Amino acid sequence: MRRALNLSASNLYRNKFLSVATVFVMGIIIFIFNIILAINFITETSIQSLSEKVDLTLYLKDNVTNTQVEKIVNETKLLDGVVNVEFTSKEEALQKIKASYPNIYESYEKYDLKNPLPASVSIRTKSPDYHQSIEDFFKGSSLSAHISNINASEQNSDQEKSIISSVAKNLKKITDISHQIIFWLIIIFITGGTLIMFNTIQMTIHDRRKEINIMRLVGARIAFIHLPFIIEAVIYAILAVLFNIVLLVILSNQISIEGITLQAFSKNLNLTSLTIFELIITIILAICSSTLAVHNYLKKPVA
Repeated sequence: MRRALNLSASNLYRNKFLSVATVFVMGIIIFIFNIILAINFITETSIQSLSEKVDLTLYLKDNVTNTQVEKIVNETKLLDGVVNVEFTSKEEALQKIKASYPNIYESYEKYDLKNPLPASVSIRTKSPDYHQSIEDFFKGSSLSAHISNINASEQNSDQEKSIISSVAKNLKKITDISHQIIFWLIIIFITGGTLIMFNTIQMTIHDRRKEINIMRLVGARIAFIHLPFIIEAVIYAILAVLFNIVLLVILSNQISIEGITLQAFSKNLNLTSLTIFELIITIILAICSSTLAVHNYLKKPVA
């Protein structure tokens, strides 16, 4: 092992420019992948945040019973895309008006309107995309007999709803694009990383072909011939991941979205687990590339 480590270190120093280039290219590929992953995370978080602002509200008829309310709430919870369901009784709705709009509440009392507000069921969804299917469900269900109206949340004006819906659609498009980019980046990373490592090890083998041939002639074990190149490839992998981390630390403070740096966003990502995962994958690719390169050379007869 000590001799293999010495040979690996010697190879790295002998081909220092090639080693730096390999680490640089591998690190940049990993770095770009992480940036796209961060953008994807930010857009998905933004979509979720917008979704919480665009709820559906079911306004119930005055003659609805507690049993019917319970049935509506339970069936709503089973629908796709529903995150939370909250029932507000007529009395609770009136208390909210009293707290938020005391002038309106005074008008109710002045004209003896009692409580004209309907009970309601507020539905929070994962995405505005689910709104239409939820509305269609209630319109075609026997539960529609207990529902007087279905509206989007009144906490936003029509103009705000339109803007939020438009932004949500644009963010969803960005998320879909980033998913595709991430997929192709993974393919590029696996393919490109393997080819880069394979060619680097091949060039190292070419420089040390005389030593390898001598080892083969004196009966050195195949594992001993493989080991220095495997260690060299693993060192490339580790250095590439470390280079990626350095780039992320330096540039994440420089990239900001609405005054919030990318580093602040990245705290919600499990970077430790992600880095460990990337390191493991990169090392596996390095070992496979190195093993394949040495195996291809050892198939050739000794010159």
